[in-house]
Amino acid sequence: ISKMQHGIEKKYVLPKIICQKLISQLEDILKHKSYHNKKGSKEFNESIEELFKPSIKKLLSFLKKVYLPKCRKTIGMLHLPNGKEEYEFLVKQSISFKNGSIDEIHGFGILEVKRISKMMEMIMKDMGFEGTKKEFFNFIRNRKDLQFKNKSEMIREYKKMYKKIDEEIMPKLFSEKIKTPCEILRVPEFNEEYSAEAYYMDGDWAGKRPGRFYLNMRDISQNSKIEIESLTLHETIPGHHFQLSLVNESKKIPKFLKLFGSEAYLEGWALYCENLGNYDTPESYFGKLVLEMIRALRLVIDTGIHYYGWSYQKCFNYIKKYGFDTDEQIDQQIIRYICIPTQALAYKMGEKCIIECFKKYVRDSGKDIKEFHTKILEDGAIPLFILREKFGLK
Repeated sequence: ISKMQHGIEKKYVLPKIICQKLISQLEDILKHKSYHNKKGSKEFNESIEELFKPSIKKLLSFLKKVYLPKCRKTIGMLHLPNGKEEYEFLVKQSISFKNGSIDEIHGFGILEVKRISKMMEMIMKDMGFEGTKKEFFNFIRNRKDLQFKNKSEMIREYKKMYKKIDEEIMPKLFSEKIKTPCEILRVPEFNEEYSAEAYYMDGDWAGKRPGRFYLNMRDISQNSKIEIESLTLHETIPGHHFQLSLVNESKKIPKFLKLFGSEAYLEGWALYCENLGNYDTPESYFGKLVLEMIRALRLVIDTGIHYYGWSYQKCFNYIKKYGFDTDEQIDQQIIRYICIPTQALAYKMGEKCIIECFKKYVRDSGKDIKEFHTKILEDGAIPLFILREKFGLK
């Protein structure tokens, strides 16, 4: 609280929309007692309640009475003291290479949005659909065969895809193998409202804890089978689970890299991996484009919010125009970009770098793709400027 009071004095405060979300989240924690351990004893949970409940109530009171009235109506960093300069610093830190201005990142995002949009229209034509893109989105969203019947089916289908990738793609494209198993689980119920659609948590260095791929089942009507292949490639193998397990199991990669890998490398690699799928159906490939569109939109929206002063409504309208997501999902995305400036740039900028390395090493030099993947993965999540130097790129 003292730090937040200091922020009020310096006019360095949260946007009002974020403070309101924070208040709601804390109220939910109190209501559902999500700090309790379901497997813990009654005495344990009573002790936890004595520890947490007064602190949360004190924080809530401060937020409602003191902090919220001082919050700003704007959402971008440029409206904070030295905010634009701070954002410029965070961009360099997040994408971890020396060249590339914010104008170039924003412009690249706009071009990618248009390119992916045209590819979506090609899928529509290939499927013989006559109508607008929005009508096609609704058609795909409402198709019964692309919806999950229940939560058990959703977990089952993702496990089936993991097995398919492990058998058909991994031996063909990778020499390395990992020991760490991967569990596919639902996001804990208490955190569904505030969690992303999916995320991954890696295992430990000792090999005792498996990697875990979490799926948000808050409302499975908003989850579609079209995303199974691309999302599994991204979060598990050969994406996050494979790459991070190689790092955790390595005896050569230093501990500081195991702990503090480059965000742009980590997310760039996982996004690159989405290009390695078979995509046997047009629906599955459309699912890949849906996820890629989100990552392209991020370049435009993140820079738009924090550098060009875009409003929430302008962001919402832009995503609504090009993206596949529901209004609720769009809101979640915008909140994320407001709260974590520049993190969303890591995906596309990292993928762009890895594809450039691929073109030089495999396409132009004719070397084996397995060798390329070994070379990319062997040092862990290094900064992109070092990765570029490794492959002889400027």
